[in-house]
Amino acid sequence: GEVAGGMAEKVVDIVKAIEGIKAGTLQPASLDLAHNLIGDLVEKLAAALEDNVSIETLDLTFNNITDHSGTRLGATLKQNKTIRTMVLKNNMIGEKAAATIAEGLEVNSTLTCLDLTGNCIEEAAGARLIRSLSTQAALLQLELAFNRVAPGGAAQLG
Repeated sequence: GEVAGGMAEKVVDIVKAIEGIKAGTLQPASLDLAHNLIGDLVEKLAAALEDNVSIETLDLTFNNITDHSGTRLGATLKQNKTIRTMVLKNNMIGEKAAATIAEGLEVNSTLTCLDLTGNCIEEAAGARLIRSLSTQAALLQLELAFNRVAPGGAAQLG
């Protein structure tokens, strides 16, 4: 009853916020949607972020972001020129999304911190993310703890 109703109301508020960001009527410098379990709403958010010029910090920790919706978010990195910190901790981002994020990093010149702690990133995509550091001068911090990337993955920088 009340919990489900409260959650539905929260989702409506998040959708309205995403629509405001897309329309340019809502221009926060920071967007913290951590622990909202928004899942596939991330795709709508990613579309809104492509041309957004205000959000510098985005926290989507623990939101059930899957490989599918994470791929859409990764593609956003190719276009967005404002986000400096992106926190995607404790989601379900896997190989496909991590590869798309790495592609986005290769052309993004503004992101300085990317936190992918606690996802489902395997060796190959983890290595690709690490390799993207060599072409991405702005990125100062890449967190991959609690994924399936071996400690030797840092050898990819050599």
